[in-house]
Parts: sequence; C-alpha cells; structure tokens
Amino acid sequence: MNADFKILHDIFATELADPTLDLTPDTALADIPGWDSVNLSCVILGVETKFGIVFTPAQMDHLETVADFLTVIESGSKAAS
Repeated sequence: MNADFKILHDIFATELADPTLDLTPDTALADIPGWDSVNLSCVILGVETKFGIVFTPAQMDHLETVADFLTVIESGSKAAS
C-alpha cells in the first residue's frame, strides 16, 4: 500500500468518524456511506493541511474517486507562501 494512500485513508476515516472505513483508490466518493459536501470540504482541508498543498477550484471540481485525491497529492501543488 502506498504511504500517501495510507495517510489519505486515515484522513477519510477520521473525518467520517469511521475507523472501519474500507476504501481503495477506485472507491467513488458517492459510494462512501454518509458522503456529502461537508465531508468533502473536511477531507480537502485535512489533505491540504497534512500534505501542505492547496486544491485549485478545477481540481476540486474533478474529485470523483479516492484516486483523484492521490493525483492531486502526487502533483504536489504546493501552497503559495
């Protein structure tokens, strides 16, 4: 398992308050139990904080799967100083 995926999984589990959450990179966000726009915002904020990145509006618009988060993380969009 990729280290970034493990961290991302932990962020999802924490924000959704579900330590038993079962995710794969192919998991569609819409298929996650209880998923809504508030959870999306919380996960984005958690990812930005943990990885020191900033999602662009275009990146946010294209988040449909867990793998989409990994793509943004791996692109390393660093926060502006």
